[in-house]
Amino acid sequence: MKGQLNMRKVIYPTFTADDWQLYSDEEDGYQPSKAVAIVLNDKLRELVNAQGSTASKVYEGMAKVMYAHRDRGADDTEPRAFLRELLEKIYYNEHDDWK
Repeated sequence: MKGQLNMRKVIYPTFTADDWQLYSDEEDGYQPSKAVAIVLNDKLRELVNAQGSTASKVYEGMAKVMYAHRDRGADDTEPRAFLRELLEKIYYNEHDDWK
């Protein structure tokens, strides 16, 4: 065979602040952690759906966003573990030294 098969992953994450295990909070009816969950979902979608994405590239990109939202717990152990679980499911058969 002379051609190649190019595959690309496409995801549409809709995880909640509880899924990401962010801090529970409410300020005058506004829940900042819900907004952070949306940001994390959007960045995860962007990174995974990008051409040539790998688990290590996604983890690195997500780590930056999670650190930026550390005030809502996004950079804690639990959200990072949740991200690792997701990446294991998304990239389960690919050999990429990202863990």
